Amino acid sequence: MKFFFIFLLLFFLSTNYAFAQSVSQTEIENFYGNFTLSLESPEDYVEQITKNLAAGSSVYDLALYMLSMAVYAVFVWHFYRFISRREIIPIDYDKYGTDGKLSVTRIAAYAAAHVFLFPLIIFVWFLVYSFFMFILAKDMPIDVVVLVSISIIGATRITSYYKEDLAKDVGKLLPFALLGIFLTSAAFYTDTSNFFSIEEIESKLSGLPILLSRIIEFVIIIVAIEVILRTLFLIKRKLIPTIEEKLEEQIEDQIDEKIKTHVEKIEKNQKNLEKKIEEETDSIEKKIEKETDDIEKKIQKDSSQDSTLGK
Repeated sequence: MKFFFIFLLLFFLSTNYAFAQSVSQTEIENFYGNFTLSLESPEDYVEQITKNLAAGSSVYDLALYMLSMAVYAVFVWHFYRFISRREIIPIDYDKYGTDGKLSVTRIAAYAAAHVFLFPLIIFVWFLVYSFFMFILAKDMPIDVVVLVSISIIGATRITSYYKEDLAKDVGKLLPFALLGIFLTSAAFYTDTSNFFSIEEIESKLSGLPILLSRIIEFVIIIVAIEVILRTLFLIKRKLIPTIEEKLEEQIEDQIDEKIKTHVEKIEKNQKNLEKKIEEETDSIEKKIEKETDDIEKKIQKDSSQDSTLGK
């Protein structure tokens, strides 16, 4: 982020510097050809550059293109990261059951997530993604746009159950490829003023209701594939524990072993302490008994001496 702001600062400083150096001239002719700049203000300087780079474009077009590409890149980033997750609907199913056992509420939560929420999520992402394809892929028929859009979503969901990293690559491959095709399109540089046709986009969107039944069929197919893959994945996890589960079991075993070792040491120390206390107690008792016997003997001796003196 710091480098980005530094780049912008250097860009504007260099622009103003170039304008100041050229303020005494009305036209500058490039030695490569008829590359002319009419200088009246720094904004005109930038605008003249963009007009020579792309016919019909201006500094405002440049800002619009940069903003549009940034918005599209942000959308694609969120799109492929979201759609490539294996747990696309993060719901804690354990709270709907007891000790991992199935219950009515657990089954209802699973059905609500994968029968109602999942199709809605797929449909929304499909509409947004198709809209971007309508804009970027001008020559692609609407039925092909629908097919490609839902195919990318379906392929991403399928590969997510194999490797999530692979699903991310699949999810971002074609969207960024479309952006590259858009940027290298001849129409983008030769006729930028008519590159986006509102009438053409409206005509394409008007054909969507005709394909609505096909779109619903595609979404149903994706949902069916998701349910099948999800079921197989749960069975696989039940029969073949994952690496994470094995690692968790190993950690638990190590913790149990360490706890057992510490408990044994504590019990051993406790026994030694009890034995030592008993020995100390016996020693003290014997010492007390001995001292008591000595005192009694001394008392008896003193008593016998007193009686002898009295006689």
